[in-house]
Amino acid sequence: MEQETYRRMAEIQEKHWWYEARRRIIATLVRKLKLSAGAKILEVGCGPGANLRMLAEFGSVTGMEPDDFSIDHARKISGCPVVKGFLPDNLGVGGPFDLIGAFDVIEHVEPDRESLKTLHDTLRNGGYALFTVPAYMFMWSQHDVVNHHKRRYVLPDSAIF
Repeated sequence: MEQETYRRMAEIQEKHWWYEARRRIIATLVRKLKLSAGAKILEVGCGPGANLRMLAEFGSVTGMEPDDFSIDHARKISGCPVVKGFLPDNLGVGGPFDLIGAFDVIEHVEPDRESLKTLHDTLRNGGYALFTVPAYMFMWSQHDVVNHHKRRYVLPDSAIF
């Protein structure tokens, strides 16, 4: 993404309705998981860090992010360790993790399947992965272009939850 996008996210991520609603949805989903008290959690592509404090309610959180401005900002506002890393082949952190989250990240990565394999291999056996992605190519817009999305997704009819 563009530097201006990261900076704008840092300005609004604590108060904009969309970020707040997404944090509440993610927290509701994480509460339903059977995480141990000291769960190791990784947020991949944490951006400027708005989700890290929320995730810290559920365990020990590490953020991973490729953008230097976002890394610094995320560290400052969350107090969590944030490492520089890239999907699919340089996470900058080793596992295993009990929970890996990638919230509106995978659509930015050209090798999405390889990235998912890397995350799977970093997950503890029996651990959880939680992802959010934009849906439906027919909804493709200038927003996707500006944010450097590679694709949108559709859940197959055969998906099991």
